[in-house]
Amino acid sequence: MAPLAYGQATATLTGIVMDQSKAVVPGADITLTDELSGDARRTVSNAEGFFTFTALQARTYKLKVEMTGFQAWERPGIVVHPGDRINIADIVLIPGARSETVVVTGESYQTTPVDSGEKSVVVTAQQIQNTAIVGRDATELLKILPGMVAIPADGITNRPGFTGEVIGINGNGAAGKQSAIGNYSGNGSRPDAIDINADGVHVSDPGCNCASPVTPNVDMIQEFKVQGASFSAENSKGPVVVTSVAKAGGSQFHGSGYYYFRRWNLNSAEWLANATPELKDKRPKSNFNFPGFNVSGPVVIPGTDFNKNRDKLFFFYGMEWIRQDLDTGVRKAVVPTDAMKAGDFSDGAYLSSLARWAVQSVPNKNGFVNGKPVVPLDPGGRALINLYPKPNADPKTNQGYNFVELGTVKQPLNIIMTRVDYSISDNTKLYVRYNWQRETQPFKYGLWWDSSEVPLPSNISAPNRSDSVSVNLAHVFSPTLTNEFTFGYTFIDFPNTWDDPQKVSKKAIGYPYKGLFKNTFKSLDQIPGYTDWSSGIASLLEVGGFDPVLYATKHLLSFGDNVTKVAGTHTLKAGFYYEHIINKQPNSDMDNGRIIPATWAANDTGNSYSNLILGVTSEYYESTRNLVNDEAYHVVEGFVQDSWKIRPNFTLEAGLRLSHLGPWYGRHEAAAAIFDPKRYSNNPADLTRYTGIVDNFIDSSVPRSGTDSAWAYWGPRFGFAWSVRKDTVVRGGFGTFNFHDAQQASALTNPPRTLKSTVYNYNISQIDALTPALAKVDVFVLNRNDDRMPRTYSWNFTISQRLPWQTLLEGSYVGNASNYLLNNGKDFNIPADGCCYRPVGEDVDWNSVRPYQNYGSMALSEHTMNSNYHSMQVLLSRQTGRLTYSAAYTFGKALGYRNGGWATGTGSNSYDLRRRDYGVLGYDRTQAFNIAYSYILPEFFKGSAVGKALINGWQFSGITSFQSGVNLGAQTGNFGIEVRQTQPNGDIVTLNNANIVGSNWTTVQPLVTCDPRANLKEGQYINGGCFGAPSPRKNGAYQFPYIRGPMYMNWDLSVFKSFQIGQDENRKFQVRFSGYNFTNHPLWTFYSGDPALNLRFLDGKQVNDQFGYPSRKVGKRLVQFAFKFMF
Repeated sequence: MAPLAYGQATATLTGIVMDQSKAVVPGADITLTDELSGDARRTVSNAEGFFTFTALQARTYKLKVEMTGFQAWERPGIVVHPGDRINIADIVLIPGARSETVVVTGESYQTTPVDSGEKSVVVTAQQIQNTAIVGRDATELLKILPGMVAIPADGITNRPGFTGEVIGINGNGAAGKQSAIGNYSGNGSRPDAIDINADGVHVSDPGCNCASPVTPNVDMIQEFKVQGASFSAENSKGPVVVTSVAKAGGSQFHGSGYYYFRRWNLNSAEWLANATPELKDKRPKSNFNFPGFNVSGPVVIPGTDFNKNRDKLFFFYGMEWIRQDLDTGVRKAVVPTDAMKAGDFSDGAYLSSLARWAVQSVPNKNGFVNGKPVVPLDPGGRALINLYPKPNADPKTNQGYNFVELGTVKQPLNIIMTRVDYSISDNTKLYVRYNWQRETQPFKYGLWWDSSEVPLPSNISAPNRSDSVSVNLAHVFSPTLTNEFTFGYTFIDFPNTWDDPQKVSKKAIGYPYKGLFKNTFKSLDQIPGYTDWSSGIASLLEVGGFDPVLYATKHLLSFGDNVTKVAGTHTLKAGFYYEHIINKQPNSDMDNGRIIPATWAANDTGNSYSNLILGVTSEYYESTRNLVNDEAYHVVEGFVQDSWKIRPNFTLEAGLRLSHLGPWYGRHEAAAAIFDPKRYSNNPADLTRYTGIVDNFIDSSVPRSGTDSAWAYWGPRFGFAWSVRKDTVVRGGFGTFNFHDAQQASALTNPPRTLKSTVYNYNISQIDALTPALAKVDVFVLNRNDDRMPRTYSWNFTISQRLPWQTLLEGSYVGNASNYLLNNGKDFNIPADGCCYRPVGEDVDWNSVRPYQNYGSMALSEHTMNSNYHSMQVLLSRQTGRLTYSAAYTFGKALGYRNGGWATGTGSNSYDLRRRDYGVLGYDRTQAFNIAYSYILPEFFKGSAVGKALINGWQFSGITSFQSGVNLGAQTGNFGIEVRQTQPNGDIVTLNNANIVGSNWTTVQPLVTCDPRANLKEGQYINGGCFGAPSPRKNGAYQFPYIRGPMYMNWDLSVFKSFQIGQDENRKFQVRFSGYNFTNHPLWTFYSGDPALNLRFLDGKQVNDQFGYPSRKVGKRLVQFAFKFMF
């Protein structure tokens, strides 16, 4: 989703006043009263009998229509949600005295929108409170909505990345994802196309278009709404928008105090822990405590007449202290033994029992003979290998892993939310909402993304904060003219520091090398990271730039104004919106260096760990600085819109939104760069002149954004709603939605501001001696002619049918097509495909074959990707009575380019995207079914009052979910293929890209010889026998059949009871017990780096017998208790 415009924090209510002959009644007095506060708005029906109330807050209202000669007409209980366009179609005045009142009750007309063609769903406060929700973030309930698909944290594991168990200001951290935003696909859109809005203010993190820095707390919001397709022109951006509305005060005092808690010893153990002998029956001491309170009502000053009628000024104040001991999960890794740390790799039996193939062999070349070193160990390599923890598990009983860990980290979070509403007059209304959050976020395995497989030598801590304010002022000039102004500002801050800097200091651990660029500007001489991407050594990675704080700060400013004019049965709107985003965020670069001691190094010893201890690298990367990039963008938008009530039962909407979406631009000393081939020189003497790289500081004609921007993007919108008969509504619409990318920081990190270089096949002891001036630097540039922004065309056709028992059945076709999606980082400095074949046993210095010889990688970011989505969505809902439920089913398919962004899938090449990388996307789920239900038991007991209180009125609530399995082929790309071959002398060599495809920019792919989904054995999901080994000049398939992993399913259940205290029906004490995954049914799963997803060929035969068989299960039962007092 993209940021939501201010207009959608409020709603519109219309109607036509008629008499019994169906003639319109002009001049009727109409009063709309807020049932919570008693605040009233008044208008008069026009010559067509039509009236409109605009800029309405999301509340419950009472509508009264009065006209001399007629009985008054009244309808209470009109529920208005953010962005609603509600029409009251049954106002019929009966002749009589005005003092007489006809009160209209019965079935709610609000079972489905009848005044808009948008596809949207509202989750109310009552639903939130009556649903088995795990955590404190209401957007956890995205999982029950049609069109919403949860995405695993690593793209593969059979569990949603965000489960609701943990929340945070920063959406990424320990114990999985900490926000729903960025971890769901809405109607087939990319995860970063989902955004969140709080009371008219954009509040997601612009660095990733993810996270919920302003948490929609379940006890502090009134409701949230998800707009999924075809919404009107007054809405900014799209294609999917989540809006939350804060609770507000009324004329009476209300409040609650509560305490939710989970205790580790009531939860079940993870299946993986029980399957690990060293961890069997152990559970992490993961405790969660959520005490809090809220109070609301009129603002009064005792002893004065201020607000004595309790109808002018109102407040809401909520505070919550969240104490979280996060379960970091079962961690498994392959770490070196004490003997290996001393250089002894001669225990072949032990090595062969390890899980990672690149550490299974006894090293016997290039400095090792039969596992023993015959050359001195490298002091730097030895210092690094000694940072690994000691083995604590038997690999023979732990699927080849010799290190296991199960632990917790503490992440406290405090939230304060307050709102003040001021009825300045009948015609002027103001509200101000302020949200304050503070947390201390720990990182044990890596900043933000858990990049390390073992604990870092020191934790990183982040005292994060967010502050957000929203202001809304609405004024009614006349019954036909209303103005609404909105202002918003959100500040987000993520400062990060090492807890113990000495533990990651080169000098302190005895690492003697300065690196390629001899970085000296930092206060910390941080150790390099090292990995070989899950093939051998355990990754121990962290970015640099701690000096001593590595920070990210964000400023989100917006304001807008719209005017509504009623003319006949037309409701005309026009307005503008301005948004200014500043994002200061590190580039996640490694000025500390990154070592890859992989076994495809030219001087490989035969084992990744023995490579590390001798300082052997296949690749070494380093940058001069991990810059904190300071960038910003502006949005200026205007819209016009007409909602035309053609007939009382038919509404037509048409509008146009013009959006100037300014590109990200560098602030202060930063500017985005482009590449101009006309200015490039291939002369080696010009290596350090960085020719062809151009930015605003070099050429003022190049904007600081690097690219030009279109003056405006057109966004036409169309919709209709036709109430065919009382119980049937047909709706639909089409819209064009232009929205903004997340940050484009990498284009700000080019020479000479910062240098990045990758060198191949050097020992780390040799890197210091390299002349940085001779290193080919990597660059990241933009396309000067790319003035596009992502665009989605969305459409829907919906039929809503009211059924007996107050039930709504809704069937929809929802689809969209997106283009100009970001292709972020395609290397264009590459030779022709298949340029550089080499015999088996030889490799290529890939930098030496690049066409632009004075550079290494040249990554280009441009808007060239596209995707499309088609679905059938069915919703069955009942929200009244003892039994309520909402059942959603989606059957759909999302297609597009797989290497375009997070969770889309793994790309395979830089040459032919359409033929090789277009297909079903990685986050696609063919089918999803969710049902949320609540049932209040009948009053069985008829005896004493105490017995009735204890036995009657218990309520059961639950959520049951099913979802098709992960698209394994898209997420893995080539199933981590390894091709080895026995040589005439008996040596076994690994074939590399140069041997098979002749290019480093095309992946080695397996042959597909039959349908890998067929002839499966018990417990098998992929038939490894259907894949063949590629061979020199004969690569395999880029597209696989749709191979699904295990199906996802989950059951949550809550049981609770409210005890009334005294005669006041609002004064209650509630007891709640909840079980999440209460059946304790763990699910089979694959996972990122899973050996069961690695094709391993030896002499043409697939030798990984475990391929396609998941070896783990995920999921455990969580138990939560809650006590709540309400008044």
